Amino acid sequence: MTLFRFAFLLALPLALWGGIGAETSSALREVQLDGEECYRVRDLELTRGDVKFFLTDGFLVFSKPVRGQPVVAVFSTDVGAGDGEVLMLPPNRDERQVLSTYTKAPNLDEHIKEAILFFSDDSASELKEQIKANDWIHRDADRGAAMAAQYGRIVRGLIPPFGTRMMVDLLNHSHEKDQFFAAVLAGRDLGAFEVIFDPTSPEQLMAGGLSVQDGARKFQLWASYTPKSLAGQAAIQEFRADHYRIDAEIDDKLHMLVSTTFVVSDLQHDLRALDFDLSRQMLVRSAEVDGQAAETVGDEGPGTGGDDQSDRLFVVVPGDALHKGTEHTVKVVHEGNVIAEGANHVYFVGSRGRWYPHRDLDFARFDVKFRFPKNLDLVAPGDAVQDAMDGDERVVERHSDVPLPMAGFNLGQYARTTVQRGDYTVDLFANKSEAEDAAEGTELGNRIADVLEFYAQRLGPPPLKKLIVSPIPAKFGQGFGGLIYLSNMAYMNPSGKTFAEAEPGAKLFFTRLMQAHEVAHQWWGNLVSTEGYHDEWIMEALANYTAMLYLQKTEGDQAVNTLLEVYREALLARNEAGVMVESAGPVTQGRRVELTGKPEAWIAVMYGKGAWIMHMLHARMGDEAFWKMLAELRRRYEYKNLTTDEFRALCAEYSPEGAPDRKLEAFFDQWVTGTGLPQLQFASSLKGGGSHFEVTGTLSERGDFSADVPLEVNVKGRWVTKWVRPSGETTEFRWGFDEKPAGVRLGVILADTRH
Repeated sequence: MTLFRFAFLLALPLALWGGIGAETSSALREVQLDGEECYRVRDLELTRGDVKFFLTDGFLVFSKPVRGQPVVAVFSTDVGAGDGEVLMLPPNRDERQVLSTYTKAPNLDEHIKEAILFFSDDSASELKEQIKANDWIHRDADRGAAMAAQYGRIVRGLIPPFGTRMMVDLLNHSHEKDQFFAAVLAGRDLGAFEVIFDPTSPEQLMAGGLSVQDGARKFQLWASYTPKSLAGQAAIQEFRADHYRIDAEIDDKLHMLVSTTFVVSDLQHDLRALDFDLSRQMLVRSAEVDGQAAETVGDEGPGTGGDDQSDRLFVVVPGDALHKGTEHTVKVVHEGNVIAEGANHVYFVGSRGRWYPHRDLDFARFDVKFRFPKNLDLVAPGDAVQDAMDGDERVVERHSDVPLPMAGFNLGQYARTTVQRGDYTVDLFANKSEAEDAAEGTELGNRIADVLEFYAQRLGPPPLKKLIVSPIPAKFGQGFGGLIYLSNMAYMNPSGKTFAEAEPGAKLFFTRLMQAHEVAHQWWGNLVSTEGYHDEWIMEALANYTAMLYLQKTEGDQAVNTLLEVYREALLARNEAGVMVESAGPVTQGRRVELTGKPEAWIAVMYGKGAWIMHMLHARMGDEAFWKMLAELRRRYEYKNLTTDEFRALCAEYSPEGAPDRKLEAFFDQWVTGTGLPQLQFASSLKGGGSHFEVTGTLSERGDFSADVPLEVNVKGRWVTKWVRPSGETTEFRWGFDEKPAGVRLGVILADTRH
């Protein structure tokens, strides 16, 4: 079978003790095709989001009912001139571009040989109504028996990644319209692929290819977006979780046993099931709702170890329905290994921010309490409630009054340095075993306090008045509210042996930029967040660029110029096939940007190109307006999620009068949702005298570039920006002045000027 090899590679959902959740989960795992419900069909059609599925000519067999209706249908074109087709037209330029890299076309129009449909919506009813209305279509029980034998095991092998999600719908909205739908398809040209419609996802439509690598099922995302029919509508959120109380015990093997209690509120409907995400490094052991035992159901397959980046979906099923508008207390007990010990008593905390039950990254309030071996130190953000010894254990308890997107902690054997700066405190923790060649604690603490003060003066106060800085044995950092993780490289002495032979850009990154970047995340990511991964670039670009503005103040223009040039060169680099890194995908693709032979292409795009985008916006607005825009961004979106288009609209409010493209639509279309660097050359000449001078010239652009290009003219010692919109390979310009210009130069633009 074309789809057979994907059918038996996944862990099955497991349920803790019996009940309606276990019953539904078991029914989905063991679903059977019903040979009596097989039809010879023609011209059936389904639309999910804006994806159209055409079952043009073939056989269609339904599953036996689960909670009253079929949940699976199998379509086969194994008949003379049999055919089916899938049509997907992404509305976004960036999604069309990425889709074309995998399918060689900006839209998906694929004829199929077979399709297995999984659904918790009304698909069965919709298809059967079409069957009933078509006199030609007829039942074929003999073929149904053959298809049940042929596809039964395949269906049961493919359902695990969808089963838990389907179970949530079946318990909460059984077979209603606009629920979960997934199609596993065998394309005639593209091979095996999936199309998924999930109205609870921030981007409701997703498509991608299927393959098997090293015995494991691999999904390659081709496209993910909100269809036009749902544009402007927020994803369906059935409830929210807040007011967390987390009690964690860490034993001498670094195993964690955690009891997480939180309040569920804002129920939009009566619910029988509550769904959450949890790191695959954690296993759920039990759950309660309002003090009464509840079922838990979910994929309990283990994670891959280390810093496994995937979550599992798990579901809490209370004994009775929870009613719309009510509040309930949920308690989940879970355990696992998210902490690893390295050399010299240096520890690595994985699954940071995902080690407890959560729903996306909604802002919430946290109280956390840790018990751990007394020979270790543990740091966590918030006001100190308890720091005590209890026999062979230490107890640390923290309380936060302000909402945070994540609750984090770090563990190690630390030396502590405290720096007080006005209303703010920086607590710097460094690994005791890595003191050699490290920067002096007070010097590093003061530098971070300077950064914090620089931002606070311009952007307003951070979420918490105390900032904890702690090391992570890696080459990256991460900024949580009140807690930042800095690479242990960032603790090293800039003049020491660690960086004695380092490139200037690498030294600047670890010893200056990373510290300022992660502090900036107190604002960009922890006060203002983003709607989804398509918008994540804004937070990383802002953190990077505001850090560069701090470096400009302390290190001078050369530091910023060095970093901008490092980013430019990374974007201009090519892989062995000659493909430029910048062309691998737009910044809105975030971590999805991939390029063969360049595994860090997404970093160059999201961080490097993102910083350049902010640099160009800064130059366009001017320094005063740019900082005002950032302060307004913080004020307007504090504890809210921001989209790319909302960011564009805010920036447009600060676009100077007289500038072209004041709504910044062409700018964002070119630089944010598009790819391609202009290849620019210009020539100019000056003529005139007295009180009238004229600058004339040509701008040549060899690429496919449609945004305005800034040229700067030096008049009376001040550089005045003039804009040229390329039209064809060569564009002429002509400007008049009443004073003699002293020169013309290319303005701030990310361009390929090597030619």
